[in-house]
Amino acid sequence: MQNYFRVPKHISIYLGAAILLGILVGFFNGNDTEVLRPLETTFNMFLQTIIVFYIPISLMYGISNLPAKEAGRLLFKSAFFILLLWAAMILSCLLASLFLPETLPTTIDVKPQTRGLYEKLLEYLVPENPFYDAMHNVLPPLAIFSLLLGVAYVRSKDKEPLLDVMQIGCHLLEIMLMWVAYMSPILAFLHVAVLVGTADISILKPLAFHIVTAITTCLFFSLFFLPMLVSLLTPLSYRVLIRRFAFIGLAGFGTGQPLIVFPFIAQVLREIRLKYDFPYRDWQATFLMITPLSFSFAQIGNMLSLFFVLFFGYFFHIAFTPLQEILLPLYSIVLSISSSGLTQESVEVLAKQFNLPEETQYFIPKLRSFVQSFRALLNSSGVLCLILIVMMLHEKKLKKIGKKATTFLIFSGVLLLSVYFSIHRFIPQKESYRELIAPRSLRDSLANLPPIEVTDLSKNLINPPEEGSILAKVLSCRKIIVGFDAHNAPYSYFDENGCIAGFDIAYMAQLAYDLDVKLELVPINFDTIEKDLNDGLYDIAVGGIMMDFSRIQHLSFTNFYKEDHNVLIVAREDASKYTNLSRLELQKNLRIGAAGIFVKLAKDLFPLSQVYPDARWNDILDNRVDVCLNGKITATLWSLEYPGVVGIDFGEVLGKEYICYALPLKDRAWKRFINQWLSIYKLSGFYEKQYNYWFVEESL
Repeated sequence: MQNYFRVPKHISIYLGAAILLGILVGFFNGNDTEVLRPLETTFNMFLQTIIVFYIPISLMYGISNLPAKEAGRLLFKSAFFILLLWAAMILSCLLASLFLPETLPTTIDVKPQTRGLYEKLLEYLVPENPFYDAMHNVLPPLAIFSLLLGVAYVRSKDKEPLLDVMQIGCHLLEIMLMWVAYMSPILAFLHVAVLVGTADISILKPLAFHIVTAITTCLFFSLFFLPMLVSLLTPLSYRVLIRRFAFIGLAGFGTGQPLIVFPFIAQVLREIRLKYDFPYRDWQATFLMITPLSFSFAQIGNMLSLFFVLFFGYFFHIAFTPLQEILLPLYSIVLSISSSGLTQESVEVLAKQFNLPEETQYFIPKLRSFVQSFRALLNSSGVLCLILIVMMLHEKKLKKIGKKATTFLIFSGVLLLSVYFSIHRFIPQKESYRELIAPRSLRDSLANLPPIEVTDLSKNLINPPEEGSILAKVLSCRKIIVGFDAHNAPYSYFDENGCIAGFDIAYMAQLAYDLDVKLELVPINFDTIEKDLNDGLYDIAVGGIMMDFSRIQHLSFTNFYKEDHNVLIVAREDASKYTNLSRLELQKNLRIGAAGIFVKLAKDLFPLSQVYPDARWNDILDNRVDVCLNGKITATLWSLEYPGVVGIDFGEVLGKEYICYALPLKDRAWKRFINQWLSIYKLSGFYEKQYNYWFVEESL
């Protein structure tokens, strides 16, 4: 069948020119290149549709043209080389993670770790909807089914008529794949233009170590390890192989789509067959059998998701349990062989399964611009490596290298360690939240600021609140009075310079600017917040305000903008004493610190314990209380600023909180206005910008 694959002689030049043109278009047009994304998506869908039909037909045709014993021997021995590739990638990710500094976890996760684990693994290996998943590049179920069908078909006595049909089908699909090869420069232009145009340079600072390490790993395997491995095992020289790998890799790198290298690999194999004068029919049958399996199981670039997750574990101060550390490589293998899609998708799955914070989802899509093409390069190289080794194995051209293999693997490991060490020395790692309460100004997060004044309740008591609509009062007095929690970063707090800052303060400043009024900030007394709001001492309360059943009887609330669940904050050295929740609930002498809304919740959850209002981290370390009940975000901040404490995370068992703004109970017009204003600013992208600034980007 390979005779149909005649890739144009100068296709590499066209691909290179398309990549350069895409870089220029993306650089000068920026986000406007998004208009090209639907064309790229359409092209990829066309390619995937061809592949979905080509895999079963070519696999069954290849098996049917090989003796059953020979096909079984090839499949068995190729499994060894697949395991070798997987092991090499897992080892490289673990070596890279050695250079991540140890960080104290902000919370200790005691939720069940295996709940749904095996179901999820099976879901990826055996999709619930095979037709939908097959169209989305879940290739192994399709390949395995075709393999079994081909083995069964070998034993059929009347297989010749169907073989002719499959031969015609392969021929037609290969012609279509050649169309794809001819159009690959167009896809390369679209892909590169969109990636360069939409690349977010801001993540280079916090994630530089991660990006450089991932790219270096891809280049190391694609340009050194895999070609050298093939040259050691086969008669092919490294000089010849590096040109072949570069030829294949350029197509995968430029398009970001490893599936497109089908005809390019066939072209390389055709040249090798002609050079060594291998029998055509035997060679083509082996090719048609092994190529679909290689594309299903040798796309080792997807296994970079393991390093992504290990990095984010360090980045967000997540401590993986021993069970999780064992399962992470297994998960990365399953996701690698189950999809030739984006590494981004695999990381999203792992991030959710291993309870990484939701901020992880902010970074994952942005990494695509920097890593996707290199991942496709490594995937293409991994597929070519496996195909070459198995094809030479079939022709009995594999060499016995013995000690050379050991020397090569040791040398490669030492070289890779040296590279990672160099990256570690020259690129400092960043970790999230470390500077979350560092100096930061509202002026950097907002285009315009209204006049702002921080005062207290006594000043407002001089002028009793006016009757009528709060909005009318705000506009007539040209002042909006906002109650705020002065010690709840990153919602509202004073920085180390004594300046007011925070996500909620930025929102209120924007509201005041839109209304063209002055912003007056008043510290909240949570013991009297309901009375103070309803009496009109301030117009709205902010600062991580939590809505619960007891409060909604006396206050009104806006739509919530963030969710958080509760944890127990304890002394880090005594953390092991508080991981059994059932025992804590029955403990009579337990001293629980709580504030505001958490007081009633603590009494409900631990009726036999004694509750101490307004306790903080220092009360834990001074042994005035045993634990504090608070939100996970607060626990994270306390444990980073004061490493002597840590959160115990039981999931949502201790309650889930909805964070919003509190309003007076009776003024429905004011609530309707604030909710509509919040909706407009969420749709405009203002929420995302402020969230990234106060919770994610500027915390790095």
